[in-house]
Amino acid sequence: FEPIPAQKELYRLSRLTPGVDPYLLDEAGNVIVHLADYEVGPIPVENLKTFLNHRGPLNTPLRTVYPPTSHPDLRPKIYSVAPIRYGEKQGYLFLGLEGGRRELMNGAFGDTYLFRFSIILLVLSIVATILLGLLVFHFLTRNFHALTQAMEEVEGGRYDRRVPVKGDDEVSRASRAFNSMVTALVSASERIKRSDLQRRELLSNVTHDIRRPITSTQLKLQTFLHAPTGEIHPLDRQTLEGVLKSFQGVQSLIDDLFELAKLDAQEVEPKSERINLQKLVEEIFDELEPKANPRSVSLTIESASHNPIVDSDRELLYRLISNLVENAVLYSHEHQEVRVEITEDSTSLRLSVIDQGIGIPEAELPHIFERFYRSSKARENNAGGSGLGLAISKGIAETLGTRLLVQSTPEKGSVFCVEFVRH
Repeated sequence: FEPIPAQKELYRLSRLTPGVDPYLLDEAGNVIVHLADYEVGPIPVENLKTFLNHRGPLNTPLRTVYPPTSHPDLRPKIYSVAPIRYGEKQGYLFLGLEGGRRELMNGAFGDTYLFRFSIILLVLSIVATILLGLLVFHFLTRNFHALTQAMEEVEGGRYDRRVPVKGDDEVSRASRAFNSMVTALVSASERIKRSDLQRRELLSNVTHDIRRPITSTQLKLQTFLHAPTGEIHPLDRQTLEGVLKSFQGVQSLIDDLFELAKLDAQEVEPKSERINLQKLVEEIFDELEPKANPRSVSLTIESASHNPIVDSDRELLYRLISNLVENAVLYSHEHQEVRVEITEDSTSLRLSVIDQGIGIPEAELPHIFERFYRSSKARENNAGGSGLGLAISKGIAETLGTRLLVQSTPEKGSVFCVEFVRH
């Protein structure tokens, strides 16, 4: 027989009886033609002969494993056998009555379905775990977010901000600690404010009370010194002049303290008016020339604009620039120049006081605007001063809404810049 036509016949037979698996066997039980898509082995001839030699009713149906493979999912099933002859050869038509091939197909389908179902369950479990984790993470980060937002608001100045606390987890304990910290911070800040207010009031009262007796003593000394020559011994006159000079220094210190106290208390209300910076600097030069001439320090002004106008308080601005120029004169080397430069652009106007003096070490620059602070170079130079001039200048600059900047190099000089921002 031809295998392919035989396969077609077996296929037609299986289509007519879907529950039957047909196999064409030779005399030894070897499977010659089949419809399975896997290799099948022989069926024992003893099983075939047992079926063919049996006579009478079957109390127990004959069963065998088919198709004869090592597949673990196959079990013994009912079968039927008929001898056939093809040409000169004899063989058997073996019919599996319970569909072993279908059982394998169903098993494979079942395995595939179970595998897919397992994959789906695994995916659903992963998704559920992720969603649950995200939900828990959301609740945890929500509390962290509230705590972080409260910290940022407190950093921005909202000291009344507190975090609602629920539960006793780590975030809740951190929130309680944060609330306690802010409460302590507010309490400490209030104590500092009260202490600072008391200090300012004390400084203002003390300077105000001391000014009167100091002024009165200076007037009396000046009266004595105006006596006709000969009425006061020359040594006594020299002593009185020294005492008067000391009182004048004390008076200057008291005036500085009084002015600084008013700036700290924000009691100074600037009055805006149009000011020509070049003319203002020239007036300051006229006042300070008596201090610059003995040291042969020249005062010069350079202006990039013919009419540098700013809107500011004339008296405060005069004091600010005068302090900077006077410091430049005091700390300049002899026979040097103190130069004031005025430059401007579309956004700002800058007045720079430039000297060629002793300079300031870089490490000391952050402290020069602190009250009573004098740099090591200033102390070595013994130029005098109370250490309040730059503190007053900084306070005036803040009151006027200007920026006060500084650059300095030891033994090469300093540059103090007052910057007026154009609105």
